[in-house]
Amino acid sequence: MPAEKYTAIYSDLKQKIEEGLYAPQSVLPTENILTMRYGVSRNTVRRAIARLAERQISARSKE
Repeated sequence: MPAEKYTAIYSDLKQKIEEGLYAPQSVLPTENILTMRYGVSRNTVRRAIARLAERQISARSKE
């Protein structure tokens, strides 16, 4: 992952939304699941999700 890990996670989640894996404005998997999936801290996942929410690409994850 690049220096800013959250940007890589943001890009990956955005791509999955664009490909239809997750519906736009849908609730994403929980922070815990994303933390395990990407092997990063919860704060890193939160930053990526916040960026998606700021750009109105997705709702926040349930938790």
